[in-house]
Amino acid sequence: MERFRAHYGVGPLAIIAVIIDLRIMYKDDNLEVKNLMMTLCWLKLYETENGLKGLKIRLAGIPDDRTYWGSVDCLHAIMNEFRTDPGSKWYSHKHNGAGVSYEVVVDICESWVLWTAGPKPASTHDVTFFRGGKEESSKKKKKNEASWDKNALYFQIPKGKKLIGDSGYEGEPDKVSTSIAEHDGEVKEFFARAKSRQETVNTRLKFFEVIGGRFRHGKGAKDKLKLHQMCFDAI
Repeated sequence: MERFRAHYGVGPLAIIAVIIDLRIMYKDDNLEVKNLMMTLCWLKLYETENGLKGLKIRLAGIPDDRTYWGSVDCLHAIMNEFRTDPGSKWYSHKHNGAGVSYEVVVDICESWVLWTAGPKPASTHDVTFFRGGKEESSKKKKKNEASWDKNALYFQIPKGKKLIGDSGYEGEPDKVSTSIAEHDGEVKEFFARAKSRQETVNTRLKFFEVIGGRFRHGKGAKDKLKLHQMCFDAI
């Protein structure tokens, strides 16, 4: 099993589940399994550059019976230096070098990734990423909100629904709940479990060397970001 995971990043049962989902999604019982296995192997080992097509995950079918439907966090991926666009904005405090950030939302009840976004420069604060990646120009939230990217996760959360996040999201209590001292034991445990599942997903994404290792493809900043996003979305 360890040897299998070393080549494909996940176990056989996970791959079987992906095959079933793909056959249902594309209504095709004759999908080429070997193509999936080759792609997984490339993403895990990351030795050469091949053509990949990512499938962006976007929110859909938010349950009506749950207030908290997901947890949110950002993960950093290591990159080679952006020589055509140098600057401190790429600096990742997690890796002490150049990197990018991705936003990931995980369902708190089901084994699903509900949302992904990115990449953005690694120095982008989690809550800034969540709002739309714009720097604050005014102390009035409404005035700043007008300049935020309307495709950002902030604008996708319906009224009355919330995510669970770490302290980096304290600035958005109406959209993301964070742990506070006043919470009772059950709430603290619930939040802790949700955030633990989130960290597990982030860690498993990094099992694939194309995300967990240093990304070295791309001729310029724009090309490098496009290729890296394509690999991330494919995973």
